[in-house]
Amino acid sequence: HVLGGDESSRLYKLLRNQKAIVQSVSAGNMTQRHGAVLYAMVQADKAKLQEIQRIVLDELKRLQREGISPTELRTVVHQFKKDFLYLQESSGGMANTVGYYVTIGKLDDFTQYLKRLESLTTEDVKAALDRWLRFDKTAFVAVIPSARVADAKATRQAKPQTDARAKQDPP
Repeated sequence: HVLGGDESSRLYKLLRNQKAIVQSVSAGNMTQRHGAVLYAMVQADKAKLQEIQRIVLDELKRLQREGISPTELRTVVHQFKKDFLYLQESSGGMANTVGYYVTIGKLDDFTQYLKRLESLTTEDVKAALDRWLRFDKTAFVAVIPSARVADAKATRQAKPQTDARAKQDPP
């Protein structure tokens, strides 16, 4: 949520608002039992990909170097609490959440989540960044539509819209 997730995130402000080189940006993590993936996704012109890659990497390094602000921490804790509690409002959400925490750890990770979240400090976040953010394990992937896909999209957008009712035979 600090890097990407909404309009207040660092990458959104930088890539979308300040530089205007992406149509959308998001970031998050996928935590598993024996590892995790931190990712950033953008929708952008392929001519801007190298610049975007450099900016994202620079921002990750700045995040590791400087950590997050108390304001960012409060925002993130609030959002995570809201998301966690929202998932508890249905039996399916509860089952998925408990199952996730038991699968990657133990039941205590679920039952103590809010308590641990509320006790989190900027120093804790900085320590986690120092421990887990590894630039020697970085990969960048670009998914670029083929020319046929781009041509088809352009053709669909260029076709005039017709009213289906106008094509009907009179009664």
